[in-house]
Amino acid sequence: MIVGTGVRKGQIRAYAMVPVLANVSISGRVRTAFGNGIRNVPVTIAGGGLSAPVTIYTSSFGYFTFSNVPATLTYTITVSPKKFAIAEPTRLITPSADITEFDFVGEP
Repeated sequence: MIVGTGVRKGQIRAYAMVPVLANVSISGRVRTAFGNGIRNVPVTIAGGGLSAPVTIYTSSFGYFTFSNVPATLTYTITVSPKKFAIAEPTRLITPSADITEFDFVGEP
């Protein structure tokens, strides 16, 4: 928050400016240790300002993107591949700007 004073029409006025939360995107890839994308993996984001969890599926090359996510709130992102084990399938993130390369690596 920015607080200060200013003059308007000859009178001193106090003001406070509160930054508006921006929306960001979170993108990444679900891939094998060899770098191959894993397709059709459910990726779920929950928490923050979301009223309910949102699940999307990775593309044919393993990519995913969550758009219009309110910034500066904490979310969990979980991946659930059927044929691969992910060392850390659920991770926390508090984005303040667009996030890229939020990747998950799976082992058969």
